[in-house]
Amino acid sequence: MGPDLITGNRFQIVVRNLAENDLTSALHEIDRVKRDGYPNYFDDQRFGSFDARQGFIAEKILKKHYNGALKIYFSSIHPEDSKEEKEHRKFFYENWGNWQVCLKGATSKFEKETFRYLEKHPKGFIPILQRISHEKMVLFFSAYQSHIWNEFLRKIIRLVSNDSFMFGTSKTINSSPLPVLSKAKGMGEVEWREKKNHPPLSPRSTERSRRSPIKGGEISCRRPDLKISKGIAGDYLFYTQLDDKNKAYLSTLVIPMPASNIRMPDDFTKNLFSEVLKENNLKSPMFNIRKLRQAFFKGIERKAIVTPEDLVVDYAEDEIYQGKKKLTLKFFLPRGCYGTMFIKRLFC
Repeated sequence: MGPDLITGNRFQIVVRNLAENDLTSALHEIDRVKRDGYPNYFDDQRFGSFDARQGFIAEKILKKHYNGALKIYFSSIHPEDSKEEKEHRKFFYENWGNWQVCLKGATSKFEKETFRYLEKHPKGFIPILQRISHEKMVLFFSAYQSHIWNEFLRKIIRLVSNDSFMFGTSKTINSSPLPVLSKAKGMGEVEWREKKNHPPLSPRSTERSRRSPIKGGEISCRRPDLKISKGIAGDYLFYTQLDDKNKAYLSTLVIPMPASNIRMPDDFTKNLFSEVLKENNLKSPMFNIRKLRQAFFKGIERKAIVTPEDLVVDYAEDEIYQGKKKLTLKFFLPRGCYGTMFIKRLFC
Protein backbone atom coordinates (compact mmCIF):
# COMPACT_ATOMS: atom_id res chain seq x y z
CA MET A 1 0.00 0.00 0.00
CA GLY A 2 1.15 3.53 -0.76
CA PRO A 3 -0.02 7.10 -0.06
CA ASP A 4 -1.65 7.18 -3.50
CA LEU A 5 -4.43 5.01 -2.05
CA ILE A 6 -5.40 7.61 0.57
CA THR A 7 -8.62 9.41 -0.35
CA GLY A 8 -8.86 11.57 2.77
CA ASN A 9 -8.93 11.74 6.55
CA ARG A 10 -11.62 11.58 9.20
CA PHE A 11 -11.25 14.01 12.08
CA GLN A 12 -12.72 14.25 15.54
CA ILE A 13 -11.76 17.49 17.27
CA VAL A 14 -12.92 18.80 20.65
CA VAL A 15 -12.66 22.55 21.28
CA ARG A 16 -12.87 23.38 25.00
CA ASN A 17 -13.08 26.31 27.41
CA LEU A 18 -15.61 28.20 25.27
CA ALA A 19 -17.79 30.98 26.56
CA GLU A 20 -21.41 30.72 25.41
CA ASN A 21 -21.02 33.58 22.96
CA ASP A 22 -17.92 31.84 21.50
CA LEU A 23 -19.96 28.70 20.94
CA THR A 24 -22.86 30.66 19.44
CA SER A 25 -20.47 32.39 17.06
CA ALA A 26 -18.86 29.08 16.06
CA LEU A 27 -22.24 27.50 15.30
CA HIS A 28 -23.10 30.53 13.17
CA GLU A 29 -19.81 30.16 11.26
CA ILE A 30 -20.41 26.41 10.79
CA ASP A 31 -23.61 27.28 8.94
CA ARG A 32 -21.62 29.57 6.67
CA VAL A 33 -18.89 26.98 6.06
CA LYS A 34 -21.36 24.23 5.16
CA ARG A 35 -22.89 26.65 2.65
CA ASP A 36 -19.77 28.28 1.16
CA GLY A 37 -16.80 26.15 2.23
CA TYR A 38 -13.51 27.79 3.19
CA PRO A 39 -10.15 28.48 1.47
CA ASN A 40 -8.05 25.33 1.23
CA TYR A 41 -4.80 26.83 2.56
CA PHE A 42 -1.80 24.82 3.65
CA ASP A 43 -1.56 25.32 7.41
CA ASP A 44 1.43 26.19 9.60
CA GLN A 45 2.43 22.53 9.97
CA ARG A 46 3.61 22.70 6.37
CA PHE A 47 6.12 25.44 7.16
CA GLY A 48 8.24 23.88 9.88
CA SER A 49 11.41 24.62 7.90
CA PHE A 50 10.57 28.32 7.50
CA ASP A 51 12.91 30.72 9.32
CA ALA A 52 11.30 34.03 10.19
CA ARG A 53 14.62 35.87 9.90
CA GLN A 54 15.98 34.24 6.77
CA GLY A 55 13.05 32.79 4.86
CA PHE A 56 12.74 29.51 2.97
CA ILE A 57 15.64 27.28 1.99
CA ALA A 58 13.98 26.43 -1.32
CA GLU A 59 13.48 30.11 -2.15
CA LYS A 60 17.22 30.70 -1.76
CA ILE A 61 17.92 27.71 -3.98
CA LEU A 62 15.48 28.90 -6.65
CA LYS A 63 17.22 32.26 -6.73
CA LYS A 64 20.66 30.60 -6.75
CA HIS A 65 21.54 32.05 -3.37
CA TYR A 66 23.17 28.80 -2.29
CA ASN A 67 25.12 30.43 0.53
CA GLY A 68 21.90 31.68 2.06
CA ALA A 69 20.20 28.29 1.68
CA LEU A 70 23.04 26.55 3.50
CA LYS A 71 23.05 29.19 6.22
CA ILE A 72 19.35 28.59 6.91
CA TYR A 73 19.96 24.85 7.02
CA PHE A 74 22.60 25.13 9.74
CA SER A 75 21.41 28.18 11.67
CA SER A 76 17.59 28.27 11.59
CA ILE A 77 16.00 28.29 15.05
CA HIS A 78 12.53 26.98 15.84
CA PRO A 79 10.43 27.37 19.01
CA GLU A 80 10.48 23.64 19.76
CA ASP A 81 14.30 23.50 19.79
CA SER A 82 15.99 22.99 23.13
CA LYS A 83 17.89 25.88 24.69
CA GLU A 84 21.16 24.11 23.92
CA GLU A 85 20.20 23.58 20.28
CA LYS A 86 19.13 27.23 19.92
CA GLU A 87 22.51 28.41 21.24
CA HIS A 88 24.29 26.00 18.92
CA ARG A 89 22.47 27.30 15.85
CA LYS A 90 22.80 30.91 17.00
CA PHE A 91 26.58 30.38 17.06
CA PHE A 92 26.57 29.38 13.38
CA TYR A 93 24.29 32.31 12.49
CA GLU A 94 26.59 34.85 14.13
CA ASN A 95 29.81 33.36 12.76
CA TRP A 96 28.63 32.36 9.30
CA GLY A 97 31.35 32.90 6.71
CA ASN A 98 34.17 32.38 9.20
CA TRP A 99 34.53 28.67 8.46
CA GLN A 100 37.39 28.12 10.87
CA VAL A 101 35.32 29.41 13.80
CA CYS A 102 32.26 27.46 12.64
CA LEU A 103 34.36 24.31 12.54
CA LYS A 104 35.31 24.80 16.19
CA GLY A 105 31.64 24.91 17.11
CA ALA A 106 30.69 21.90 14.95
CA THR A 107 29.46 18.83 16.81
CA SER A 108 27.84 16.47 14.29
CA LYS A 109 29.75 14.57 11.63
CA PHE A 110 27.99 16.47 8.82
CA GLU A 111 28.76 19.85 10.41
CA LYS A 112 32.44 19.00 10.77
CA GLU A 113 32.71 17.71 7.20
CA THR A 114 30.85 20.78 5.90
CA PHE A 115 33.05 23.39 7.55
CA ARG A 116 36.27 21.52 6.76
CA TYR A 117 35.23 21.50 3.12
CA LEU A 118 34.27 25.20 3.17
CA GLU A 119 37.66 26.06 4.71
CA LYS A 120 39.27 24.66 1.57
CA HIS A 121 36.48 25.72 -0.83
CA PRO A 122 34.90 28.93 0.58
CA LYS A 123 32.31 29.08 -2.23
CA GLY A 124 31.62 25.34 -2.37
CA PHE A 125 28.00 25.53 -1.26
CA ILE A 126 26.40 23.37 -3.96
CA PRO A 127 28.32 20.13 -3.15
CA ILE A 128 27.21 20.50 0.48
CA LEU A 129 23.57 21.10 -0.50
CA GLN A 130 23.73 18.04 -2.75
CA ARG A 131 24.47 15.93 0.33
CA ILE A 132 21.25 16.89 2.11
CA SER A 133 18.92 13.90 2.10
CA HIS A 134 16.10 13.46 -0.38
CA GLU A 135 13.56 13.39 2.46
CA LYS A 136 14.66 16.73 3.88
CA MET A 137 14.94 18.42 0.51
CA VAL A 138 11.42 17.30 -0.39
CA LEU A 139 10.18 19.00 2.80
CA PHE A 140 12.07 22.20 1.97
CA PHE A 141 10.73 22.31 -1.59
CA SER A 142 7.14 21.50 -0.64
CA ALA A 143 7.17 24.15 2.10
CA TYR A 144 8.06 26.97 -0.27
CA GLN A 145 5.85 25.65 -3.06
CA SER A 146 2.93 25.58 -0.60
CA HIS A 147 3.74 29.12 0.55
CA ILE A 148 3.57 30.46 -3.02
CA TRP A 149 0.31 28.55 -3.57
CA ASN A 150 -1.09 30.14 -0.39
CA GLU A 151 -0.01 33.57 -1.63
CA PHE A 152 -1.88 32.90 -4.87
CA LEU A 153 -5.03 31.83 -3.03
CA ARG A 154 -4.79 34.84 -0.69
CA LYS A 155 -4.79 37.11 -3.73
CA ILE A 156 -7.92 35.39 -5.06
CA ILE A 157 -9.70 35.70 -1.71
CA ARG A 158 -8.82 39.40 -1.49
CA LEU A 159 -10.33 39.97 -4.94
CA VAL A 160 -13.47 38.03 -4.12
CA SER A 161 -13.84 40.24 -1.03
CA ASN A 162 -13.31 43.48 -2.97
CA ASP A 163 -16.33 45.68 -3.55
CA SER A 164 -15.32 46.33 -7.16
CA PHE A 165 -14.72 42.66 -7.98
CA MET A 166 -17.21 40.77 -10.12
CA PHE A 167 -17.29 37.67 -12.26
CA GLY A 168 -18.94 37.89 -15.67
CA THR A 169 -18.28 38.01 -19.38
CA SER A 170 -18.07 41.78 -19.78
CA LYS A 171 -16.07 42.81 -16.72
CA THR A 172 -12.30 42.71 -16.43
CA ILE A 173 -9.50 42.95 -13.90
CA ASN A 174 -6.23 44.34 -15.20
CA SER A 175 -7.76 44.16 -18.69
CA SER A 176 -8.06 40.35 -18.42
CA PRO A 177 -11.44 38.75 -19.20
CA LEU A 178 -12.95 36.82 -16.32
CA PRO A 179 -14.37 33.33 -16.81
CA VAL A 180 -18.04 32.57 -17.33
CA LEU A 181 -19.40 30.77 -14.30
CA SER A 182 -21.50 27.64 -14.05
CA LYS A 183 -24.34 27.01 -11.63
CA ALA A 184 -23.22 26.24 -8.07
CA LYS A 185 -23.66 22.72 -6.76
CA GLY A 186 -25.75 22.10 -3.65
CA MET A 187 -24.09 21.92 -0.27
CA GLY A 188 -24.69 19.15 2.27
CA GLU A 189 -26.59 19.67 5.48
CA VAL A 190 -25.04 19.57 8.93
CA GLU A 191 -26.25 16.86 11.27
CA TRP A 192 -26.95 18.40 14.69
CA ARG A 193 -26.74 16.31 17.84
CA GLU A 194 -27.46 18.13 21.06
CA LYS A 195 -26.70 16.74 24.51
CA LYS A 196 -29.62 15.97 26.79
CA ASN A 197 -30.74 18.74 29.13
CA HIS A 198 -28.78 21.28 27.10
CA PRO A 199 -31.02 23.80 25.32
CA PRO A 200 -30.12 24.55 21.69
CA LEU A 201 -28.29 27.80 21.06
CA SER A 202 -29.62 30.35 18.63
CA PRO A 203 -27.00 31.30 16.02
CA ARG A 204 -26.80 34.97 15.28
CA SER A 205 -28.81 36.16 12.35
CA THR A 206 -26.98 36.16 9.06
CA GLU A 207 -25.55 39.53 8.21
CA ARG A 208 -27.10 41.27 5.29
CA SER A 209 -24.99 41.44 2.19
CA ARG A 210 -23.81 44.80 0.98
CA ARG A 211 -24.70 44.93 -2.67
CA SER A 212 -24.09 47.45 -5.41
CA PRO A 213 -25.60 47.30 -8.89
CA ILE A 214 -23.40 46.58 -11.90
CA LYS A 215 -24.34 48.73 -14.84
CA GLY A 216 -24.74 46.77 -18.01
CA GLY A 217 -24.35 43.43 -16.24
CA GLU A 218 -26.59 40.70 -14.91
CA ILE A 219 -25.20 40.25 -11.40
CA SER A 220 -24.64 42.35 -8.33
CA CYS A 221 -21.49 42.50 -6.29
CA ARG A 222 -21.14 41.52 -2.63
CA ARG A 223 -18.29 42.62 -0.38
CA PRO A 224 -18.00 39.99 2.34
CA ASP A 225 -16.03 40.86 5.44
CA LEU A 226 -12.62 39.24 5.73
CA LYS A 227 -11.61 37.23 8.75
CA ILE A 228 -7.90 36.87 9.50
CA SER A 229 -5.92 34.19 11.32
CA LYS A 230 -2.23 34.80 11.92
CA GLY A 231 0.19 32.33 10.35
CA ILE A 232 3.92 31.80 10.68
CA ALA A 233 4.49 32.39 6.95
CA GLY A 234 1.59 34.74 6.19
CA ASP A 235 -1.90 35.48 7.42
CA TYR A 236 -4.82 33.28 6.42
CA LEU A 237 -7.66 35.32 4.93
CA PHE A 238 -11.21 33.94 5.02
CA TYR A 239 -14.33 35.24 3.32
CA THR A 240 -17.44 35.11 5.51
CA GLN A 241 -19.89 34.46 2.69
CA LEU A 242 -20.02 34.15 -1.09
CA ASP A 243 -22.65 35.09 -3.60
CA ASP A 244 -23.79 32.43 -6.06
CA LYS A 245 -21.48 33.55 -8.84
CA ASN A 246 -18.33 33.55 -6.72
CA LYS A 247 -19.23 30.27 -5.04
CA ALA A 248 -19.91 28.61 -8.39
CA TYR A 249 -16.49 29.63 -9.62
CA LEU A 250 -14.46 28.89 -6.49
CA SER A 251 -16.16 25.54 -5.77
CA THR A 252 -14.93 24.17 -9.11
CA LEU A 253 -11.58 25.97 -9.19
CA VAL A 254 -8.55 23.67 -9.11
CA ILE A 255 -5.13 25.34 -8.99
CA PRO A 256 -1.83 23.59 -9.77
CA MET A 257 1.08 23.87 -7.38
CA PRO A 258 3.85 26.19 -8.67
CA ALA A 259 6.19 24.40 -11.08
CA SER A 260 7.94 25.10 -14.36
CA ASN A 261 5.41 23.46 -16.71
CA ILE A 262 1.99 24.15 -15.20
CA ARG A 263 -1.11 25.50 -16.92
CA MET A 264 -3.65 27.64 -15.14
CA PRO A 265 -7.34 26.84 -15.71
CA ASP A 266 -8.20 30.24 -17.25
CA ASP A 267 -6.83 33.67 -18.11
CA PHE A 268 -7.95 35.10 -14.79
CA THR A 269 -5.82 32.70 -12.71
CA LYS A 270 -3.01 32.83 -15.27
CA ASN A 271 -2.67 36.58 -14.88
CA LEU A 272 -2.95 36.43 -11.10
CA PHE A 273 -0.26 33.76 -10.92
CA SER A 274 2.03 35.92 -13.03
CA GLU A 275 1.49 38.74 -10.52
CA VAL A 276 2.40 36.43 -7.60
CA LEU A 277 5.60 35.32 -9.34
CA LYS A 278 6.55 38.93 -10.10
CA GLU A 279 5.91 40.01 -6.49
CA ASN A 280 8.23 37.26 -5.30
CA ASN A 281 10.90 37.93 -7.95
CA LEU A 282 10.30 34.55 -9.56
CA LYS A 283 9.87 33.22 -13.09
CA SER A 284 8.35 29.88 -14.04
CA PRO A 285 11.58 28.39 -15.52
CA MET A 286 13.31 28.91 -12.15
CA PHE A 287 11.29 26.00 -10.71
CA ASN A 288 13.26 23.64 -12.94
CA ILE A 289 16.34 23.25 -10.74
CA ARG A 290 19.20 21.40 -12.43
CA LYS A 291 22.02 21.55 -9.91
CA LEU A 292 20.13 19.90 -7.06
CA ARG A 293 18.27 16.76 -8.05
CA GLN A 294 17.25 15.30 -4.69
CA ALA A 295 13.79 16.76 -5.19
CA PHE A 296 11.82 18.75 -7.73
CA PHE A 297 8.67 20.83 -7.98
CA LYS A 298 5.56 18.93 -9.11
CA GLY A 299 2.54 20.75 -10.50
CA ILE A 300 0.03 18.77 -8.42
CA GLU A 301 -3.49 20.21 -8.57
CA ARG A 302 -5.33 21.38 -5.45
CA LYS A 303 -8.87 22.61 -4.90
CA ALA A 304 -9.19 26.31 -4.06
CA ILE A 305 -11.89 25.82 -1.45
CA VAL A 306 -13.10 22.80 0.51
CA THR A 307 -16.22 21.86 2.47
CA PRO A 308 -16.08 19.36 5.36
CA GLU A 309 -18.06 16.24 4.54
CA ASP A 310 -20.10 14.02 6.89
CA LEU A 311 -20.07 16.87 9.39
CA VAL A 312 -21.45 16.03 12.84
CA VAL A 313 -21.62 18.83 15.43
CA ASP A 314 -21.95 18.18 19.17
CA TYR A 315 -21.90 20.74 21.98
CA ALA A 316 -22.31 20.39 25.72
CA GLU A 317 -21.10 21.61 29.11
CA ASP A 318 -17.33 21.29 29.41
CA GLU A 319 -16.55 18.78 32.15
CA ILE A 320 -12.96 20.04 32.46
CA TYR A 321 -13.50 23.82 32.47
CA GLN A 322 -16.35 24.62 34.87
CA GLY A 323 -19.00 26.95 33.50
CA LYS A 324 -17.64 26.68 29.94
CA LYS A 325 -18.81 24.89 26.82
CA LYS A 326 -17.15 22.33 24.58
CA LEU A 327 -17.69 21.80 20.87
CA THR A 328 -17.05 18.42 19.22
CA LEU A 329 -16.65 18.25 15.45
CA LYS A 330 -16.50 15.06 13.40
CA PHE A 331 -15.88 15.42 9.69
CA PHE A 332 -14.09 14.13 6.61
CA LEU A 333 -11.70 16.10 4.39
CA PRO A 334 -10.08 15.02 1.12
CA ARG A 335 -6.41 14.09 1.11
CA GLY A 336 -4.06 17.01 1.71
CA CYS A 337 -6.63 19.27 3.39
CA TYR A 338 -6.08 20.55 6.92
CA GLY A 339 -8.56 19.98 9.74
CA THR A 340 -6.83 22.71 11.72
CA MET A 341 -7.69 25.21 8.97
CA PHE A 342 -11.38 24.45 9.51
CA ILE A 343 -10.95 25.29 13.21
CA LYS A 344 -9.14 28.54 12.36
CA ARG A 345 -11.96 29.47 10.01
CA LEU A 346 -14.51 29.01 12.81
CA PHE A 347 -12.67 30.85 15.58
CA CYS A 348 -10.49 33.50 13.90
